Amino acid sequence: MRVTIIEYKKLKNIDLTLNKFTVLIGQNHTGKSTFLEYLSHQFKNAKYFDNIPDFPPINPSKDPKVIQSLLSLIKTVTPNTLLLLRNPEKGIHPKLHGQIVEILKTAPSTTVISTYSPYLLDHVNIEDVLIFHRENEDIKITPMRKVKGIEDYLGEYLLGELWFNWGEEELIRRSTLQLS
Repeated sequence: MRVTIIEYKKLKNIDLTLNKFTVLIGQNHTGKSTFLEYLSHQFKNAKYFDNIPDFPPINPSKDPKVIQSLLSLIKTVTPNTLLLLRNPEKGIHPKLHGQIVEILKTAPSTTVISTYSPYLLDHVNIEDVLIFHRENEDIKITPMRKVKGIEDYLGEYLLGELWFNWGEEELIRRSTLQLS
């Protein structure tokens, strides 16, 4: 799905393609929520869930209920739906983050999620990740696949580990390197 934003709040001159499953990463105040908000306003078929529901700290016996909630949610969407989820992993044990990704990938819709979880990121493809960051006051978006040399590390490290250990600044710096 193609998204072009001329100007919306701090989002300016954005032109990108969302995959059927897209993950937004970045620190606080880098524009992930603004982007989800924009999509929810611009696409009539969008369903936006902000912090679906706030679960208390989870013990493993309650996690199956959360998984069932996600399964129920994706049954309500159609192929024409744009499903937008902010922090769907919130309150769920990290060992189940892979299950969340697999469930969301089965949705017939285009699904866009934002996350702070390196554990969740360990279960997604590099092509599905967009890094949000600030450049002066403007929000910038860089596809993770543009980070030079990251593939060399993926055999040894998980994607979430690289994001957690390098941080957005290093990932963005590496995306602008010129290889000779």
